[in-house]
Amino acid sequence: MPTPDYSPQREGQGDPEGATPPFDDARESRISALADSHPSTSDDSLPIVDATLPKSTAPTVTYTFSRFCFKADAIEPLAMTDTFRMITTRHGTFQMTKEEFYRDFPKVRETRSYREGRLHHSPTVSRMAARYRISG
Repeated sequence: MPTPDYSPQREGQGDPEGATPPFDDARESRISALADSHPSTSDDSLPIVDATLPKSTAPTVTYTFSRFCFKADAIEPLAMTDTFRMITTRHGTFQMTKEEFYRDFPKVRETRSYREGRLHHSPTVSRMAARYRISG
């Protein structure tokens, strides 16, 4: 069996501690199964997985970024009940509906970076955001 290519997606843009494996459905299924069988909590004892969103729900949109990041071009075209998945190289994988994003992160939509630059990112993950972590 050939060795998978885990090289960074863009030269100079990869995970600083190692290469990021490419996204594939089989890998995602294994991650989801692992998350289902091992409930986790953050340091603040908040559940990492939001109970209102089944972990097995396939997202409408998936994107990758090194930091925790909201991409307006991916999120805004969605219906309120559609889900988006954010795969970060530093903080794990997060998934939520557009409705949950609007409800729990209203100030993000008001930022200049989100409105004009179409991107809002953070070097850390807030307690609220940790609720939507599905792996990592």
